[in-house]
Amino acid sequence: MNEELITLLKQIKAQWGQETVAAILKEMDKKRSRLTFSGALRSSVKYKQESDIDGDISFSMAPYGQFVDKGVKGVNSNYAANKDTTFAFKSINSRFGIAFHIKKWANAKGLNEYAVGTNLAKKGIEARKFFDTVIQSRVGILGENITQGIADYMDDQVNRLNNTQQ
Repeated sequence: MNEELITLLKQIKAQWGQETVAAILKEMDKKRSRLTFSGALRSSVKYKQESDIDGDISFSMAPYGQFVDKGVKGVNSNYAANKDTTFAFKSINSRFGIAFHIKKWANAKGLNEYAVGTNLAKKGIEARKFFDTVIQSRVGILGENITQGIADYMDDQVNRLNNTQQ
């Protein structure tokens, strides 16, 4: 494949990756009114583009982000948004582990971490769907951008050939 075309495709993918991260952050901002604390999850959202010929892109965030994105089923109840999640609290005793992980947040809010942990274990964590759904919704845009980029590249090549033949 032509080096110029490879560079063009990588640029298109890089722009799409940057725009997708921006779209993820925008979606987080819409849904995060109850999530705001340190901003660590928001600042952890990144994309990486491979340096090989394909320039494949992957997205990442802090490990706990998947629980916020996909939700966690509770022991006694569940949110409708969590119907497809594989994550679940197994028992009310999960509250002790939860309390450890949310202690700093709960203390900053003036809440008892064990009470919050118990509530989370019972009710679950509602899926916010800000990560995977945004990426999937933008895959078609990447295809369109690549198609347009290749079409523009081919037009330029034809014009160059026509200009050199005159």
